[in-house]
Amino acid sequence: MGRLILQTGCRSAPFWAGMVIAALPGVVRGQLTPQSPQVQESVRRAVAYLEKAEDSREGGQALIAMAMLKAGVAADHETVVGTAGRVRRFVNAKQDPTEFRFYEMYSPAMMVLFLLELDPVGYRPEIEKLLQFLWFAQKPCGGWGYPRGDHEKTGDTSMTQYAVLAMWEAQRAGFPVPTSAIERVLVWLLRTQDPGGGFGYQGRVSNDFTPIPQHYVSHSLSTAGLGSVYICAHLFEMFGTNEAETDEKLPAALVKLEQNKPRRRRARRQTSIARQLVFAVLARGNAWMQKHYKIDLKDTTAWQHYYLYALERYWSFREAAEGTRPEHPPWYEDGARYLLSTQQPDGSWKGRDNPGVATAFSIMFLVRAAKKSIGSVERMRGILVGGRGLPEDTDSLTIRGGKVVSTKSLKSLEELLEQIGRSDEESFEAFRQIASVPVEEAQTLVSRHAKRLRQLAKGSSPEARLAAVRALAKRRSFEDVPTLIYALTDPDPAVMREARAALRRISRKFDGFGPPDNPDPAQLKEAVEKWKKWYLAVHPDADFES
Repeated sequence: MGRLILQTGCRSAPFWAGMVIAALPGVVRGQLTPQSPQVQESVRRAVAYLEKAEDSREGGQALIAMAMLKAGVAADHETVVGTAGRVRRFVNAKQDPTEFRFYEMYSPAMMVLFLLELDPVGYRPEIEKLLQFLWFAQKPCGGWGYPRGDHEKTGDTSMTQYAVLAMWEAQRAGFPVPTSAIERVLVWLLRTQDPGGGFGYQGRVSNDFTPIPQHYVSHSLSTAGLGSVYICAHLFEMFGTNEAETDEKLPAALVKLEQNKPRRRRARRQTSIARQLVFAVLARGNAWMQKHYKIDLKDTTAWQHYYLYALERYWSFREAAEGTRPEHPPWYEDGARYLLSTQQPDGSWKGRDNPGVATAFSIMFLVRAAKKSIGSVERMRGILVGGRGLPEDTDSLTIRGGKVVSTKSLKSLEELLEQIGRSDEESFEAFRQIASVPVEEAQTLVSRHAKRLRQLAKGSSPEARLAAVRALAKRRSFEDVPTLIYALTDPDPAVMREARAALRRISRKFDGFGPPDNPDPAQLKEAVEKWKKWYLAVHPDADFES
């Protein structure tokens, strides 16, 4: 496999050369960006259309509201508020996440993405319940797909992309994402690539990572699969590590490291999946994208606008991985010109998707929704993407809990654990930052403080109890189960939810025994007794706190 030209601006003819996209009066080639007046006016008209649109599916309506938020609509907009209420009612109608009966995986993933975009703190219980369903619904093969019917046993590349994006957004917001879930889907993606580099519909799984022919390889599915590989590789922080690649078969842009610059080593999510294998899949996929570059699919059976949103996501994560920041990427120019020339008088777009969904996807492309999520700084290589409004000393920036913070003020886990209980403010700050500490890094240090944390979990300060329970959850030790069961009875609902989530992770019973979010005394007593019964089956001599 020869080296591929991955970055724009090279002397070789770019793969979009020769593409003919509709001319727009008064628009000079190379000047369209999300900030261009023509693009902003198009988005304004599209939002006006979505204000009146409604989808019968909760997931479809969540997509519409999320697109409006990405376009800058306020969180208190009537459509956003109405959608949030509808999603909350739907989610809370089931106490057990395994009781959801989705026919497809688009809806739960879209609801997660919408609530994370809207308010990850205010909708934490609903997000956690939907995430638990996603972990439950992941198939033995590693992908997500139809739970029933002809494709019950296969993973669906299209649905899987949104579950993978939901994982990334959830981790970005500070929610725990199981390493096993990421590994399983990444292995599935690596084993379902077509020999030509694209991805198909229902993944045919290779036994040994040797690519095998896939069915229905297309532009939309290939961008979905390849974008998902980039996202999983980001979750494992595979780009820009200290271990320089020397394999001449790999693209230079994927292995280039900043030279002669000291790098701060830190713990990261561990995986046994070889980076070389991931990079080989990316190289084949990028070659496919180069060979088959197209904006207008010119096919009435194609999912045109869904494809454009997947294309924007693929390029945003690829640019971040390669450390490139093109001001005027040609693919965006071509896609924006296509959308501006095909927008309907009422502000919508029409295609195989219904107009509301097609319009939402189009907005997500025009505003560069994935790039917005990646944010002004992207930790894939510690390289700034965008960088407006950030200090000049960008080497000291990182992300914790989905927010940009300075490593100069970022405290170590040891310091965070020690500050729990000093004051409500320090306890809550510890609670916030501990969420983003990798489990592998947390377990040893939390064990050192476990006795004190168990005492704090029963203390008078709600903030200290909340932080202590979250820290113990990171330890994932059966030794802490009695304390966590006791915390289920905490008068603060947030503490109860943290304890419940911790017990589910430790027990590997993601549906768990409850209690529900707002239990009555009988429900709470029942849940506590069930958790005690489960623990006694594992540790017959256990003593419970009272």
